Amino acid sequence: MAYVLTWLAPALDGVLIMLLAVVLWRLRQDPTAAWRAREETLREIFEGLRTTVAQAEGLARELDSRLGEHQTELRTLMRTSAEAVARAAAAPARPRDRERDPLTDAPSATGRLGGHDTDGPPANARDDARDPLAEARRLAAAGLGIDEIVRRVAVSPAEARVLAGLGERARRAPAANARAGERQR
Repeated sequence: MAYVLTWLAPALDGVLIMLLAVVLWRLRQDPTAAWRAREETLREIFEGLRTTVAQAEGLARELDSRLGEHQTELRTLMRTSAEAVARAAAAPARPRDRERDPLTDAPSATGRLGGHDTDGPPANARDDARDPLAEARRLAAAGLGIDEIVRRVAVSPAEARVLAGLGERARRAPAANARAGERQR
């Protein structure tokens, strides 16, 4: 054991010298350098946030001005349309029996029907306007085609064909009725 004790003192001295070297090496580095690097990173982040906030405020002002412009345009458009509606309501009604189709320069369907607006009931309509078959008969008697009758009145094409045939028969009927009346006498 005496042999171990003789070497123990120099070994402990060597370990202490080595620990002292490690402490000196660690103290040689700047302990605040890591903190300074973190603070610099945080400063950069805050500057980026300030720039982003300033850009967002600029975009918000621009958006607000655009919305204001759109609002004034919409108000102008609403005012203009209200004035147009008022002018249209105050304008005298024009006779529709002389209307012509702008594409073919032929009399329009309204003109062929004697001035009645076929999109709505005629001025002297009674319960016939509510009955689509009566309206289809009236259109067929006016000489409109089957496609036009189907488009204007909610009837099937088959019903429109039948009604168009009845309208044609009704046009020829006065002469046939006169002949039948003479036979019965």
